[in-house]
Amino acid sequence: MDETTQKLLRALSDTGSQMPDAPSSQKSATRTAAAKREDGKHDRWGILLVELAYLLNVALRDDHFGEDAKAAEDNLRQLSRILDELDQMAVHDGWVRFDYRGRHNPEIDPRADYVIHFGTITVDMPGVVSLIGRMGIRLKHLEGRLGKSFETLADHGFNQFWVKLPGESLKAMAALRTSLQVISGFNQAVENKSAIVLINNERSYSQFPIYNERRQPDVNLTLLAAVNQMDQGTVAKLLDQVADPKMADSGQLPIIDAIFKIKRLRPGLIRPPIQVTVDPVFGFHPASSAITSDGDLQKKAPELKADPSVLKDRVARFIKGKFGKSPQTASRILKSVYGTDYRRINSDGLGQRLKLVTNLLDSMQKTPAARDISAEVLRRIQARMDQVPDEILGDFVVTEDELKFWAEGAETTVSKVDKDLLKIIDHTKSRSIARRQRRISLTPDKDYAAPNFEAIASDFGISPADMAAIIRLFKKCFDSQGNFLRSAFEKKVSEFATYKKKVFEILWEFLKETSRRSNRLPLLYSLQLLVKETKQPIQAIKLLLAHFLQDPGTVTYADRNAIMLVNQFMRSYIKESDMENELTPDEVLRIRGGLDNNAVNYVIWKINAAQIVFLEKMLSIRKRLIEAMEPETAIEPLLPAGFLLALEREVHVLLGLVGGRTGFEVLRSALNVYGNPAAHIYHLTESSNLLEPLLLHLGAVIRSYARNAQKSDLALLAEVKLRHAQFRALHEDLRYHALVRQTFRLIDERLKF
Repeated sequence: MDETTQKLLRALSDTGSQMPDAPSSQKSATRTAAAKREDGKHDRWGILLVELAYLLNVALRDDHFGEDAKAAEDNLRQLSRILDELDQMAVHDGWVRFDYRGRHNPEIDPRADYVIHFGTITVDMPGVVSLIGRMGIRLKHLEGRLGKSFETLADHGFNQFWVKLPGESLKAMAALRTSLQVISGFNQAVENKSAIVLINNERSYSQFPIYNERRQPDVNLTLLAAVNQMDQGTVAKLLDQVADPKMADSGQLPIIDAIFKIKRLRPGLIRPPIQVTVDPVFGFHPASSAITSDGDLQKKAPELKADPSVLKDRVARFIKGKFGKSPQTASRILKSVYGTDYRRINSDGLGQRLKLVTNLLDSMQKTPAARDISAEVLRRIQARMDQVPDEILGDFVVTEDELKFWAEGAETTVSKVDKDLLKIIDHTKSRSIARRQRRISLTPDKDYAAPNFEAIASDFGISPADMAAIIRLFKKCFDSQGNFLRSAFEKKVSEFATYKKKVFEILWEFLKETSRRSNRLPLLYSLQLLVKETKQPIQAIKLLLAHFLQDPGTVTYADRNAIMLVNQFMRSYIKESDMENELTPDEVLRIRGGLDNNAVNYVIWKINAAQIVFLEKMLSIRKRLIEAMEPETAIEPLLPAGFLLALEREVHVLLGLVGGRTGFEVLRSALNVYGNPAAHIYHLTESSNLLEPLLLHLGAVIRSYARNAQKSDLALLAEVKLRHAQFRALHEDLRYHALVRQTFRLIDERLKF
């Protein structure tokens, strides 16, 4: 295991195990209330700036931001809320500035070495790491979000990216929306010589890129034109009135500054709320820049000015020249770059194409005359990766220099993948997760009218007619008081199954938003019945694990339902008596046969392949549990300790069923914590009220660990057994003592063999 994995495992073993360090002095243990409040405010501003960066990242990564009205409105609503909160800071000039530093810290990826300035607050990658250290692992997701946001700015080539707070002005907010649409679609419009489609208040109009006096596309002038609805001719006349347009080479945001410094030009002109500078080192497109081994950004290829058809012809001729001895291979490579069937591709097919593209890029890098067209190949791959279904992307894992994916029941590895290609895949996966998070919420209590079906269907990649049919079928499973009728679902399960490609995913979204327990339990049962009918347990498991892992810093009520369903779908048959429970019975861990081997192999692979994300998620759950049991230390609203114990228990049951190296190490760390009555978790404020659930939790850990333990692993169980008397001493209740005896019999059963 690598160093990061080992650190996470140590943290998991320490969390809940070690007592807090005693203060060395009263001075080090106590800080003034005023200082704490000040730090809290500072961290709050920092968190808001990270969230702002992430929302901007979501918009900038969507080449057609605004065309999906629901997603755009949701993004802008969140942006508006954060900008309003930032505006409450006492001292600021109204601008949030993202500035590139580059190699400021050798431990930071140069593409992520930006700093955010707002008022007296600065935010960068080391600062966010420190914030997480102060506030807890539950905020770990902020590090990833900020890193991806900074990389997006680098991908666009921005040396500076400044955003003006709109205040309470609706016009200023509308200008911000327009500016985000311009920025997101600018590069593509330049490349395709097309217009950017701008949508505002359900009205659409086109904005072509504006060219400066050097006949180069200028993003700042395009922003100016868009927010003022001007064309190229009008902007050209405006530039003619600027005293010295050649000053464009001498300063930051020069053209915009020059225009707005002239009093006669200012009246009636709206200044764009976004202003940027483009560093020529970066270039306009992610494929035009690369990072050298020592961290320097260098130009990978000159900007391509040729017509797309000319570039395609050059790529085709290169492929024919290098791979022409095998016409079939040459044809497959060409299809990998220019194919139009990526929306229908499967995991194995995508893996094969990425292997071919890796070979092609390697050949181009070894051929000096062809290096410039490698950028064309990367651009085409980016466009095609955006078409790959989310469920296929979920089975691809990017590591330092290789790509792993799951297909046909086994792992395939593509070694020595081009770094720019790996970045494209990684960024596409991030956008895929962002799309899922922006989906329209499906709630059982809401009535859906016909106009909504098209937008919802787009979220799930099915036809509006199929979406309407599924929702109408689902609504027929409720009575007039909003109660879910299991019997009604059972009668319609075969009808649901006709839409087996997406129906489970859609009904899972409904389950996530089902708050009434009286409805949740029968719906859980119904989803199990549906999978039994469709005979697609692995597809369901993939979806549920993707949900569990998509945001490792967050813990939700839906996480437990996801893992409980995975535990059910691991079995080659579904036992009827288990279907009405919201917890997996411990007896499942006694099963040796009756498991779906394909499902077991997939879960082991997924946990091992995504082990860092998985361990971060487990650490988040444990941290939230500690906070719930020591509520006076909490900062965020608490989830119930009983729920968090049940969630962690479900994961331990899953790991007990499947095993695997990562899973067994997690079980070992859990046994070290819950198997020690001196551990911190047994001595928190709420621990005395939760001894019975904690002991039941220990029982599940023992069973899961014992199920996968080798002879050399039994020493830890024997060590736990020696603590029998210490566990009894935690409480005098006779019922509790009986539970202790019952729990320790589980160790005796395993040690006999």
